[in-house]
Amino acid sequence: MTVSISDVRGFLNNLSVGRVADNTVQKQIEVATAKLNINKASGVTTDTLDKAILVYSSYLTYLAYVTEYERSAGVVPGFMVGHLQTLKELSDSFLNCVQKGAPAPTAAIAQPSSLEEELYGN
Repeated sequence: MTVSISDVRGFLNNLSVGRVADNTVQKQIEVATAKLNINKASGVTTDTLDKAILVYSSYLTYLAYVTEYERSAGVVPGFMVGHLQTLKELSDSFLNCVQKGAPAPTAAIAQPSSLEEELYGN
């Protein structure tokens, strides 16, 4: 599996193109792919690497979204900081697996609603 823009959007609970442009998501996928391929151990499976790329590129995409949100609003809501921290921890866990050649963790981020719903109550 090659990680796609729709994979990242799906992982982030269908984060809309209105929130983060496709070219931004694609750039995060490229950065994640490069970083993880540089740091991967020799025994890493394709499945583990793909999961790591998905999680890391999702973290980078959400970071880009939060950065843009802060620029426009002047502040980052606490729930966004919490989501970002959770994604960072999960991303670090996958990076560790890739560096050591360990199997990918199976944890997922539970998001009770969409980001749009959390932000705007829709």
